[in-house]
Amino acid sequence: DIAYSCDLDVICITETLLNGSIANSELFPYTYDIHRQDRKDRTPVGVLIAVKNDLVSRELSKPIDHEFEAVIVELDLPRD
Repeated sequence: DIAYSCDLDVICITETLLNGSIANSELFPYTYDIHRQDRKDRTPVGVLIAVKNDLVSRELSKPIDHEFEAVIVELDLPRD
């Protein structure tokens, strides 16, 4: 709901409780690029970064660690 009611460029969420059965399109409008890491081996806990698609975002490689979830995103911000 926050993506629809506020004009946010970047939204970061922890403890998402998502898994592969939930599509990105169910979470955010098409105006966002979604980068997420769902926990697969235990209770579904994860992290998510949603970036407005008028900004250039790239997901960087993730650290391999089974103790925590991480999403690393690089943004190319416009210069005003």
